[in-house]
Amino acid sequence: MSTAASNYNKILNRLFLILVFVFFQIHTVSAQTGPGGVGSSTDNLYWLRADSITGISDGNPITTWEDVSGNNNDVTQSTAGNRPTFGTNTLNGFPVVRFDDANQEFLYDTFPGYLNPPFTILAVCRFDNTTAYAINIGNHGNNHNTSIIRDDSRNAYLCNVGGSPKRWEGPQDSLPSGVVKILNALHSSSTTHSLYQNGFSQSLTAYSSPDISDLDSILNIGRSLDGTTGGDYLDGFIAELSVYTKTLNDAERIIVENYLAAKYGIDIASAGNDRFSYESTHYYDVSGIGREDASNMNSAARSAGMLQIDTPSSLDDGDYLLFGHDDGAFDSWTTGEAPAGDSIRRISREWRLDETGDVGTITLTIDFTLLHAVLANCSRKVIMVDGDGNYSSGATVYDLTSAGGNEYEITGLDINDGDFITVGVGVPPSAAITPDPAETCAAVGLDLDGNPSGGTGSYTTNAWSGVLAPIIRAQNKIIINSH
Repeated sequence: MSTAASNYNKILNRLFLILVFVFFQIHTVSAQTGPGGVGSSTDNLYWLRADSITGISDGNPITTWEDVSGNNNDVTQSTAGNRPTFGTNTLNGFPVVRFDDANQEFLYDTFPGYLNPPFTILAVCRFDNTTAYAINIGNHGNNHNTSIIRDDSRNAYLCNVGGSPKRWEGPQDSLPSGVVKILNALHSSSTTHSLYQNGFSQSLTAYSSPDISDLDSILNIGRSLDGTTGGDYLDGFIAELSVYTKTLNDAERIIVENYLAAKYGIDIASAGNDRFSYESTHYYDVSGIGREDASNMNSAARSAGMLQIDTPSSLDDGDYLLFGHDDGAFDSWTTGEAPAGDSIRRISREWRLDETGDVGTITLTIDFTLLHAVLANCSRKVIMVDGDGNYSSGATVYDLTSAGGNEYEITGLDINDGDFITVGVGVPPSAAITPDPAETCAAVGLDLDGNPSGGTGSYTTNAWSGVLAPIIRAQNKIIINSH
């Protein structure tokens, strides 16, 4: 091979590798796997869910609370006497992590580098005592920490920085003890901040010109930290907590609040941002796409790691599409309530869609990696869309095509508000006719093996003329004899 040809091939190989890298980068960005289908491991620094804790019983101490953001930023407690405990079936059937201030219980972690604005902190928690910290990031050095606090003297939601003199304070009597709240702290810059309770924006009062930068890489849950000394320990519980290394835009914030409200049975309707109406039955892993305006949108979301919706054709201001599932099984295939006569089996799990406005058509992708192994001969992969959740009649079956790897998709899908969706597999359509009718002479038979629609249908043949003998069914075939 000539030197020129060799160099040409090297250039082609490099271009190919670059294209492959770009493809996988784009694919990774599009996979929105964070809370509510907002964000991914790239910008979701922590995602701590009490329902992700396994292997312990009610009242048992927690040594490690595993991070499910994809970054493995677990929080821990090495001292036995300071470990919080696990509380089962506490909040809408979900567990929580309980903290006892008398035992000075807390969890902590360190993460690489510093945390600077923009970033967002969200927590579902309840304060049962006086002034206490749910979360503190950094240390109490000047401007190098931030926190979510309840101040008992004012029953208010506070965000302290650099010690108690520097803070943003919400309205008095806005955060009473013993009440579960969704608390959001959005830090857009060192001096621009927003606090929310159950979707309501808080009117803030600033004290001592608070600003934040270069937060020390220390996370404490359930206490404050000043140097090496902890204080203001939490008496209460936390069900879920997440930290983003970006400021959630309005649409993203609304979607995450709907995810948390549906899951934990928290009322956010009075804030005017309730976008999911099926929290009584399909409150698991609610995710969504939506738009407030051109600068505030979320156009791709994945629920439970397996069902993704993206590429809306007409996502206008005020349009939302949220979807949650019923926690049905997905580790087996069943014929229960599957379309009759279509050779299809489905998972028991189903999602329900709540559409506000009209998002247009969508692309829906299923990751079959998490599902039970596909049955032999069931290479057909489908979704079923139905208006009442009983797919045995009235459901529309859509075939999925490969999207690469073990993911399968349908593009240009038009859905309706309130639709149910489930996933299925089936025998692919087949219709082999032997011998070839074009070569058929008189007095021979045609074997029609399979079915043109995968379930029901009919064959028409005009390969010859004459009187047809009775139709014979044998060996799972229909044989038409002619003479």
